[in-house]
Amino acid sequence: MVQSVKDYEADNEERAFLKAVVQGLMDVEEGRIISLADAKKRLGLA
Repeated sequence: MVQSVKDYEADNEERAFLKAVVQGLMDVEEGRIISLADAKKRLGLA
C-alpha cells in the first residue's frame, strides 16, 4: 500500500487518540480516577 506522508501522520494521530480513549475507559472501569480538583492540584492549576 502506498500512502502519502500526510495521510500516514493523520492515521498515526488517530490511532494514538483512540488508544488514549481506550486506556481512559479502562482506567475508569478499574477505579483509577481522581476528582477534577485533585487533578488541578497535581498540575499546579489550583
